Formats: sequence, structure tokens, C-alpha cells
Amino acid sequence: MQIFAQGNIDLVVLDIMLPHITELNVLHEIRKKSIVPVLMLTAIEDE
Repeated sequence: MQIFAQGNIDLVVLDIMLPHITELNVLHEIRKKSIVPVLMLTAIEDE
């Protein structure tokens, strides 16, 4: 989260399979500090 204090962010790409924390918690923390667009991705494939 320190990155938001360093400068302007145009877009956040967020992996929805983060270890040790949920993506919604990360998104909530981002929203406390910024209205930057967030793109949520995953590498899970359906076979």
C-alpha cells in the first residue's frame, strides 16, 4: 500500500488468488486511498 504515497497510479492489476489475504481486502484498502481503476485477473483455468 505504500506505492500510493509515492505518486500517481493509473491502473491496478490485481490477482484474485493472492496468498495470505483476500482480493476484496486489498481492494478495500485501495479504495480507502484512491479511486484508481482496478482490473482483477486470475490464472485459474477451467478444464
